[in-house]
Amino acid sequence: ATPNRDGLFTLGWSGPNPLEYPTLGYTLQHRDSAPGANWSTVATVFESLSFAFGGSGEKEGTWTYRVQGSDGTHSETTEFSPSSEPVKVDRTAPYTPTATPSRAPDFAGGGGWYKNSVNVSFTGNGDPGLSDGSAGSGVDASTLSATKTLSTSGSDEACGTVADKAGNVSALGCVTLQVDATPPSLEISCPATALIGEAGIQATVKAADGYSGLKTDPTGTVPIDTSKAGEQTTTRTAVSNVGLETTRSCATEVKYTAPGAPALTSGVTPNGTGLFTLGWSGPNPAQHPGLTYA
Repeated sequence: ATPNRDGLFTLGWSGPNPLEYPTLGYTLQHRDSAPGANWSTVATVFESLSFAFGGSGEKEGTWTYRVQGSDGTHSETTEFSPSSEPVKVDRTAPYTPTATPSRAPDFAGGGGWYKNSVNVSFTGNGDPGLSDGSAGSGVDASTLSATKTLSTSGSDEACGTVADKAGNVSALGCVTLQVDATPPSLEISCPATALIGEAGIQATVKAADGYSGLKTDPTGTVPIDTSKAGEQTTTRTAVSNVGLETTRSCATEVKYTAPGAPALTSGVTPNGTGLFTLGWSGPNPAQHPGLTYA
């Protein structure tokens, strides 16, 4: 075929058959497309109306061919045939394609990070000329690598190739990108219970992100409100630099303290009327609506 990449092909021509004229031979000549190129002899063929390039094949270039018949026994030489149509031998691969991400990074720091995934497309960069100065066979756009999607957290590489119309395949065109598809890790722990009014009760928060890093880092301690009884929920959110979020909560049950033992606050013991006042320690119902003592 033309173009081809190995220089292996067969040329044939019309004319008297050397099998019928044993002293007749054909001289095959070629000329490449370099400016001022001269015809040179490839081979003299007997017993055939064709010539096959074998071994390492025809050299790279855009070639035209002609043949001339001669019969030394009868001192006969024909004119050269008309020149053949060009045959292109292209042994050179196309230029490496360019790999291009579909968008700018979602976070420019740390070398650039993409949220969840990014597509990478490939663009051909043409086909170099041949060694004789003629044009290459041209890029075959149908062979350009399809768009690739990177979606694994961390650094990943997308590579593609393209072939020319002779079948030569380019070197890999690659791009290395960083993807963050993993929400931050977040741990939050609270005491299961606390007493009302108890001081120093707090939740412990630990956040981390092994990829793009944290934009919002709630790591540390969070005071827990013990001013009222009931379940107190502590919630915190960690946000990565590309915008992935993780929210965690923990709960602490704030309980009333047991009242102290009742004691006389007015009256005496013993007394003869049964009239006296008892008092005890504990959370004040005036500050905690709903609390009663029996």
